[in-house]
Amino acid sequence: MYLIIPAMPSLTSQLLDNFPYSKYATAQTLQRGRDYYKDGRAWEVRMPSDQKATCLVDGDTGEYTVEIEVDKKTGDLYFECDCPYADEGNFCKHMVAAALEVSEYLKDEEEYDEEEDEEELAPPISNIKKTTGDWKAKLMQSVALMPRQSPGGSRILRYAVAMILTRNKYGFSYYNIGQQYSYTLEPFIIKENAWSPLQEIESPTAENVNALLEKHKTWIKAGETVYNALNPKGCINASDEAIAFIGLTRNIGSVYGNVSGHLNNYLSILSKLNVPIFLGSTGYNAKIERRLRILPEPIRIQIDMRQDDQILSLQAGYEHDGAFTRIQKKIETLTNNPTWVLIDDTIAQIENSRALEILSAFPVEIPNQQVDIFREQY
Repeated sequence: MYLIIPAMPSLTSQLLDNFPYSKYATAQTLQRGRDYYKDGRAWEVRMPSDQKATCLVDGDTGEYTVEIEVDKKTGDLYFECDCPYADEGNFCKHMVAAALEVSEYLKDEEEYDEEEDEEELAPPISNIKKTTGDWKAKLMQSVALMPRQSPGGSRILRYAVAMILTRNKYGFSYYNIGQQYSYTLEPFIIKENAWSPLQEIESPTAENVNALLEKHKTWIKAGETVYNALNPKGCINASDEAIAFIGLTRNIGSVYGNVSGHLNNYLSILSKLNVPIFLGSTGYNAKIERRLRILPEPIRIQIDMRQDDQILSLQAGYEHDGAFTRIQKKIETLTNNPTWVLIDDTIAQIENSRALEILSAFPVEIPNQQVDIFREQY
């Protein structure tokens, strides 16, 4: 006696393609879902089992997770989405986009499985009759053996990222005298379809995109704070490591509210990543003041002495890449232990932080008649 266990229904592309979407979703919802799919807003398909798939969808106000599952007994399809419209019991556009993306994903998997089966059944190459002179057949055979690229690769929604350094209004901390002002770093995303200047760049690189962000600061009104996971393939101005770092700040920010308590650690990481940093603010009165550069290595405050035919001038500054840079404005202390400061348009870690206490005395100009006295006493 044998016990026959019926096979459980699996989630297939055919099952998704034959689902009566028009029975549950409005015509407008169906069209917008198709548009989302074409724009590459549906991505990162995962299959925790043969009966269930999850897919991320970039919405207008955030990123949503869609779950598609086939009932193990009846074979019926069930859709879930964490957007507000779906929470009200509606079949949303995110479900439509996710269904199309999952169907494409499954078709790729099914084609791959069929190719593997054909390879297992195929006779050894030595037994296959070789064609001579048929260059078209040889070329087609070579093309067939080339790695397949996912048809959805060109539909990824492109975007640029930036980090916004924001001052919180508690006062300033000049020359390390009292930490009265707090600072936060906020990850920001500018989607290509939300800011037209990004669409005009034919061959985007990190250099030309970041230069565009620096020149035209209107993106602060078109972008948004990063609250959801980002698809690294869609970023046009930062590396995969940078996107992973932004994801880290997003996760910690969702738990602790902001990243001011970890600012020194984040600045250390940012100094090794090519992520554009801007001084500004987000929210209702969003504004970008200027772009900042972060130095990859710590610096030391030094005093530069220059003498002409009238005076001896003492100017505070620092050396970087073989050049001495004078400090033209007051320094803002961002963090202590270690000390990170904002010097003009530069963020840097200071090795000799005690030197900050005397910077208010500079620049100093000494008449040549008193230079000898200065040299004797100092």
